[in-house]
Amino acid sequence: MTYVISDLHGYPDDKFKVLLYKAGFSDSDTLYILGDVIDRSGDGWTIMKYFTGTDAAFLPHLFLYYSVG
Repeated sequence: MTYVISDLHGYPDDKFKVLLYKAGFSDSDTLYILGDVIDRSGDGWTIMKYFTGTDAAFLPHLFLYYSVG
């Protein structure tokens, strides 16, 4: 299945993990995140670390789209 989410704006990483769990996200799914992940304080950097960490088994199925500027 393909999931698309946008404008996380520093959404708390623990809640983001619960969201993935409740959606039933698995390593055979694809997740597109459309911009605004780390702005507006909060846990944006924590989420980015989670995306690139060893516990992020879905990394090959994760696509981040963002603009700079």
